[in-house]
This record gives sequence, structure tokens and C-alpha cells, in this order.
Amino acid sequence: MTRETEFPNFLILGATKSGTTSLHHYLKQHPEIYLPQEKETQFFIDDQLFHRGIEYYKKHYFSGVCDELAIGEATPLYFHRPAIVIPRLKASFPDGVLKFILLLRDPVSRAWSHYLHMRRLGIEPLEFEAAMAAESERIKLEPISWYSYFTDGLYGELLDQWFSAFLPEQFLIMTQDEFITDLDSSLSEVFAFLSVDTSVRIHDLSVKNEAGVARSKRLMSLLMGRFPGSGVLKGLLPLHFRRSLGMRLRHMNAKRADRPIELDGQLEQELRHRYVHDIERLELLLQRSFSSWKPG
Repeated sequence: MTRETEFPNFLILGATKSGTTSLHHYLKQHPEIYLPQEKETQFFIDDQLFHRGIEYYKKHYFSGVCDELAIGEATPLYFHRPAIVIPRLKASFPDGVLKFILLLRDPVSRAWSHYLHMRRLGIEPLEFEAAMAAESERIKLEPISWYSYFTDGLYGELLDQWFSAFLPEQFLIMTQDEFITDLDSSLSEVFAFLSVDTSVRIHDLSVKNEAGVARSKRLMSLLMGRFPGSGVLKGLLPLHFRRSLGMRLRHMNAKRADRPIELDGQLEQELRHRYVHDIERLELLLQRSFSSWKPG
């Protein structure tokens, strides 16, 4: 195949914990859209993968492309690491080729959901306030770690960097609430943005990646590389196979939580005050109000 759409031409960019897994599931059902079976390839953020080259990326993740018009992938962490990802995208794709889909969630509820996710995985040993206090130092030590509970919600700061590198019209930006309030209308808007048939109706609109807990903490520790023997398995299995298998096993090992864990009200308001300046920055960039995200 020699046509330009051999390249991916769109990315579900983020934000993390904002509904991108469900969006990926819905778009895969459209006959004119191609997405790899494996969500979150991590290609443009993972040094080991990126150094294999763009031809490896196309061959490994997009070899199944036939005559689809919109070809893309979904790695929400890309949005949150612009200093790493943007130069790699600019070096890999001609100007104007890529379109970006971005779902934004109330930054406080996003941070809390992010934290609970890390606790469920057995990665986060700290209480929420302590984890937030340790965030800056952790990111300095591990720049691509996912302990960035607060900073991943600084959408204004992040989007400013993306708009400095790409044209605003290359982005379709919705809030999670807007997206789920009228899924049919939201998906039609996404289809129009991707220049595919807007009359297609998606039949399975179930929500994916809901909050849950691990059935087996031992298995989760093994899958996250935090159990004796994990290093041996890494040496024996190819990287792409480990990623695919690990994702499937994590889903199989998850079960729905008995009840949601609520964020302390006082801490919630403190966080809302911390986000105000960045929300105002986002409002200027997008010329719209996000007043519901501000302190009550």
C-alpha cells in the first residue's frame, strides 16, 4: 500500500482518566476508522520503542490497514508529556497531517481518579495528600513516571505548548461531560472531524475502563514488574508481546469496586483553588467557560 493514509493521521491525545478508553472502543466500530487492537502503543514516549523507528511503528501497529480513511491510535499520556512527544511527532509526520482528539475532565476529579487507579494497581503507597506533596520530586527523578496527579490536570499550560507546535484547527476538544451527555451527537462530531461517514451508528456504547479493584494483588504486582521473577519474564518475552499480554491480564484481573471512594470536601476545594489560574488560561485559549471546575 502506497497511499499517504498508510501513516496514522489522527491521535486520541488525552487526557488521561477522561474517557479515552471508551472513545477508542466506539471508534473501532466505525468501518472507515482504523485503530490498532492495542490501545496505548506508547510509541512516541517510550525511548526503547521510538528508537526502533517509524517503519517499525507503521508495520507493527498498522499492518492491518485496508481502505480506511481515518487511521490512528490512542495514547493519552502523549498530551501530558509535550516536551518529549511533540519533537518526535514533528520529526515523524509532515506538517498538517495529524489531527488530535482531546477529552478534558474536571481536573480535580481527574486527579482523584488517577490516584485511585494507581492505588488499585499497587503502585502508589502514599495517601493522596502525601502523594501530591511528593509529586514534583518524583517527576524530577522519573520524568515519564505517572505520579503526576496535579500537573496532568494543568490543561491550559499543556495545551499552550501543543498550540505552539500545531494549529488549533488540528484539534477537536471536548469535555468528558459533554461527550457522555449525548454520545450519538458527540460521536457524529468526532466522525465529521475525521472526515468519515457521520451517519454510522455505533451499537456497543458500553463504558470501558471503569474504576475497579484487583482480584489478585500478587498477579497485579507481577504484571507491574514489582514481584520477584518479573525481571526474568521481561528478558524472555518480546516488548510488544509483554505489553499486549499484560494489558489483557490486567483487564481479566480487575473487578468492579463495591462503592466509589469519595474525595474529602475540604481537600477538593483546596485543589480547585490551586487550579484556578490554569483554568483561566485554558478559557483564554479556547474562548469558552469552565466555571463548573472552579471553587464553589
